[in-house]
Amino acid sequence: MKRLFVAIGILFSQPMFCSAVTGSDTTTVAVIKNGENFSFERVIQTPSQTKDVLYKKAKAWVLSTMKTADQNISYDEENFKIVNSGAKSIDPKKNSAAFLISEGYFNFKILFEFKDGKYRVKIDNFEIFTRANTGFQVKDKTRTYAELSDNKEGKYIREQIDEKLTSLIRSLNGSLVSSEQKNSDW
Repeated sequence: MKRLFVAIGILFSQPMFCSAVTGSDTTTVAVIKNGENFSFERVIQTPSQTKDVLYKKAKAWVLSTMKTADQNISYDEENFKIVNSGAKSIDPKKNSAAFLISEGYFNFKILFEFKDGKYRVKIDNFEIFTRANTGFQVKDKTRTYAELSDNKEGKYIREQIDEKLTSLIRSLNGSLVSSEQKNSDW
């Protein structure tokens, strides 16, 4: 949660925050609030990488990492953009008496845009599902990111989203900045 507020503070104190981030620093995701909608954005510098190379590597990464049964991946080869939907789990959280969250996940839309020497990741359209099992009853909740409360549950869910999205961006960045693999004779 602290990282989320730090990211928001940095975003408002330095309007060019995203453009100053380098490819090796993928530990913070900038949170942008637009009315009631939230989006997470990162612009990552990748010197000496062309948009063609970045796009091809990202396309392979999306197919291997985020492929879904409904095949909802959209590729725009003219404008070097990829749009996809994804889902990540929320780890169970137990307080002293019962489960605060016995299971959960969040859905999102992710957009990748590429230019020579950099790429941008934008994640939005969050839908969060959680199930709490108090021992006496099961409570299911579906809400947006903006609807999360500032209680223990809401803070935990925000931390989980931040952690999962940061991990996702690190994985993508690792694939994009890695050197070309040499062709084998197989």
